[in-house]
Amino acid sequence: MGQGKIKAKGALAVGLSTAAGLLVAGASAVAHDWYSTVFRPNSNDKQILKVGRLFTIVLCVIVVLLALNPPALIAQVAAMVFAVAANTLTPGIVLGIWYSKANIYGTLASMSFGLAGTLVCIVGWVAKVPFFGSSGLLPATSSALILCPVAFLINIVVSNLMAEKVSKETRDSTDAIMRKLHNLPGAVYEEPDKVSAFAH
Repeated sequence: MGQGKIKAKGALAVGLSTAAGLLVAGASAVAHDWYSTVFRPNSNDKQILKVGRLFTIVLCVIVVLLALNPPALIAQVAAMVFAVAANTLTPGIVLGIWYSKANIYGTLASMSFGLAGTLVCIVGWVAKVPFFGSSGLLPATSSALILCPVAFLINIVVSNLMAEKVSKETRDSTDAIMRKLHNLPGAVYEEPDKVSAFAH
């Protein structure tokens, strides 16, 4: 067996293992972080497993369809993937660490906006809409330059508007985590009628 065949098999094995890991991670995120936490908190393990398997099939179908007709070059697709991550995950992660009043309502709102906005950009790119093209005002490959700051703002606004719906237990837990995380002696969380700034 030549070295070229060995390298090809190694590259194929790496690609398959990476794809399998991403499928499992994506299915687990939907089944655990969304379905069992947000939509059906009282769901059992069997239901969660069923949702995870179902979403794995959905992801496989999407991946196969995209592979048969790739929407862009591999580097452009990678840029779009990073844009999805930046627009959906970054605001929630950063504000969850540094903003004392960030809550689930603001995070879900910013994630929904970021995901929807990025998907619109990607669909516009595939449809060759000039506005979403490489020379447009909102290119799919770098949509995070505009959508990510807006997602931050949405997270902050919605978190403040929905602050009264956060339970006292959640407030106390957030306060304890914030004080420990940033080594703060006093309480970080403020009452809903007070204007809160970034945690110092």
